Amino acid sequence: MTVLRASPFNLIFEEYVVVKVRAKNHLGWGPYSSPNALVTQIENEPAQMGLVRRGPLTSTTIIDVMWDQLISSMQTGNSPIRSYNLEWD
Repeated sequence: MTVLRASPFNLIFEEYVVVKVRAKNHLGWGPYSSPNALVTQIENEPAQMGLVRRGPLTSTTIIDVMWDQLISSMQTGNSPIRSYNLEWD
């Protein structure tokens, strides 16, 4: 997706992509395949997360954190969120 979003393609989020492929061997190029049957859309990296909040279970020995999940396709980049990374200092 990164290549398709960059120059010279410059495709934008949720733009449809039609794909055809062909193979090459020592004799040359074969014919192109039929276009992809399933719709493919441009994806992006997830949006910036909102603020992390102190959770109700925070104590002198436990740090409980809360945040709002990224849910909409615009927030998730049109791809499921697989994990979150929490860092502290």
